[in-house]
Amino acid sequence: MKQAGKHRAIVVVSIIGILLLLAPPGLCAGAGPATEREVFRQGGTLQAVGGQVIHSSVPEWMKVLFVVPAGERVEKGDLLVELDAAPLLKQLSDQQIVVKKAERILQLAETVLAAAEAEGKAEIELAEQGLKVAQLELEAYLAGEYPMHKREARSAVQLAKERLMHRKEHLAYAKAEAHAGERELQVEAQLAVSEAKIELAAAENRLQLIELMHPLQKAQREMAVSERKFSLMRMKNDRQRTVLERQNELTVARERYVKLHKQLDLWQSWAVDCKLYAPRGGLVLHGDPGRRRRAHQSTLEPGKRVGSEKPLVEVVDPHRFAIEMVVARETAKRIEKGNDAVVRVDALPEERFQGRFTEVEFLAGRTDKSVVTVQFEDPEGRLRIGMSAMVEIAF
Repeated sequence: MKQAGKHRAIVVVSIIGILLLLAPPGLCAGAGPATEREVFRQGGTLQAVGGQVIHSSVPEWMKVLFVVPAGERVEKGDLLVELDAAPLLKQLSDQQIVVKKAERILQLAETVLAAAEAEGKAEIELAEQGLKVAQLELEAYLAGEYPMHKREARSAVQLAKERLMHRKEHLAYAKAEAHAGERELQVEAQLAVSEAKIELAAAENRLQLIELMHPLQKAQREMAVSERKFSLMRMKNDRQRTVLERQNELTVARERYVKLHKQLDLWQSWAVDCKLYAPRGGLVLHGDPGRRRRAHQSTLEPGKRVGSEKPLVEVVDPHRFAIEMVVARETAKRIEKGNDAVVRVDALPEERFQGRFTEVEFLAGRTDKSVVTVQFEDPEGRLRIGMSAMVEIAF
């Protein structure tokens, strides 16, 4: 009997222990009331994240020849959009002709400038040589010709004086020694004195003429030097003005050529930009990236005309998604950037994706609503843009 009672006691204790383990924590002795966290839930639509928008850089309305369908995946370097480059190629051909003409004008301006510089240099050198000759002639006259002629004239005067003196002495002697029959010798001596006087007068006149002509000769040669200097200065000014005009013409021709060539480069770049390639691999979307879009939506198709800087397509990361939600201001105040969130996608009800709040924006002019953004990743690539989902966050 004692042994049986002991076994019953052990069974009862075991049953009580099992019941205590299975009972809610609040039913245990000494346990306080259970605390439950508040869970916020709101639905939204999956959007693309991290996209790269492709624009048209051509400053004209262009017709689309080809575009990758929306929702198709591409690799880096794949052709995304091709625009009709035919109008650009026509304008490019015309611009090439204009640039070629401008290049010939530029080459002609360079040749004309070089010729003007060479001609001016030769003329200036010739004028400088003429000035040097005139200066040498002046120096030769002042230092050589005039002094030499003056010395010669003075020597001739001195010689004529001496000759006159000798002939006068001869005449006096002839007169003193003359006899009745030597009259002819006295006449010859008298004639010789007269000739000597004439020679002396001629020599003195020549000396006087040299001295009188000296200022005139000097002035003429100085004037020749001045004229050469003036001619050289005027020639330098004329050549400088001519070269400056040719340089201005060259500058205008070069600036025009550079301007036209830049326009040609633009036309060439625009023609090349008619083919737009994927800068990265990813999923192709059409339309304005600022609006919510579905992967299958197509707003761009062949034959459509697009303008400059208009967003054509966007290449997005197919593994990253975002959900934007408009919530009450009080709720937004409880959310901070970096808070964790759980995302449940309707298409995969058994899956949970771990996300994070990346944006908390208070709407301008609204005091009751705010916008919050949750981002998350799908490494396996099962989700698609536009799918419905539910975001959960526990406070």
